[in-house]
Amino acid sequence: MGDSLRQQLVEKVAARLATISVANGYRSEAGAQVHVWRPASAVLDRANLPALVIRDTSDEVTDARTTGKTYRALGFEIDVVVGESGEVAAESARHIIADVQEAIGSDERWDSLARLSQWDGDSMVVDQAERKLVMAQVRFTILYDHGRWTPDTRV
Repeated sequence: MGDSLRQQLVEKVAARLATISVANGYRSEAGAQVHVWRPASAVLDRANLPALVIRDTSDEVTDARTTGKTYRALGFEIDVVVGESGEVAAESARHIIADVQEAIGSDERWDSLARLSQWDGDSMVVDQAERKLVMAQVRFTILYDHGRWTPDTRV
């Protein structure tokens, strides 16, 4: 049995974000450090920044029809960790947020595994204790469907 569609989508998101680089037409090199479900504290070494930490935080059923299909909304949070301070860090975080949005939008159907992706928003904070890091969080959802009791099969 193969990977579930959820696992395949998580892997596609990580691979897509890993393409974020200036050489690929983006504003940042954030794709050099992409992690799935890694604690933010594990990437705080300045040598590892900027970094993106991906989490698939929810997978809600939006409709379960009697036709044998289940429609789902897979929610993601991506932490953006920038190791600069002040205005430079905030500007870098904004550039990375834009890069992430463009990467997601470059194929919002994820090689036909999904029906649609939607941007749910973002936020930024400064590490108040140290005032050395700016963190942002991006939220988006991938809408997909699969067989009613077969999460590895798109119908």
